[in-house]
Amino acid sequence: MTLAQMKTNASTANAAHFEECVGLVSSASAELRSLSYLLHPPLMDVIGLGAAVQEFVSEFGKRAGIHITVDVAKGLGRLEGNREIVIFRIIQEGLANVHRHSGSATASVKLYYADQDVILEVTDQGRGLAMDSEGKVKYGVGIKSMQERLRPFRGKLELNSSVRGTKLTASLPR
Repeated sequence: MTLAQMKTNASTANAAHFEECVGLVSSASAELRSLSYLLHPPLMDVIGLGAAVQEFVSEFGKRAGIHITVDVAKGLGRLEGNREIVIFRIIQEGLANVHRHSGSATASVKLYYADQDVILEVTDQGRGLAMDSEGKVKYGVGIKSMQERLRPFRGKLELNSSVRGTKLTASLPR
């Protein structure tokens, strides 16, 4: 509002600069709203992890241009403690990795129970994980952060990767 008010008193030479500033402030405001939503989606508190995952994946797929299928087990229910946000963050990071590194036009997200664990699978059909000079998989900050998120709950992260794609599996005790 202040910029709009200042624009009325500005020279015609500066009018375009004020318009640009208003646009930048509007974009920054929209980005902040989006970031705050992604930090803790309100839908998760209201109707649970499954619905929040469905919505996030749908929007992410549109923005990234990736066709992503989602399979959330019926009756998944609520998870205790911070387990829901841990799963949500791993999905965010996993799909970001698909978008940034895999080159895959498709991906899938599956969330289900197996015995006493919640299992998350994020799969793509991309180029696989990068290898170092010794032929070992190079893990970046994202993979390490997923492992750290699971550690307090005694969860596990597994990666299977080849030139035909990558499958990330996170298991988290209920």
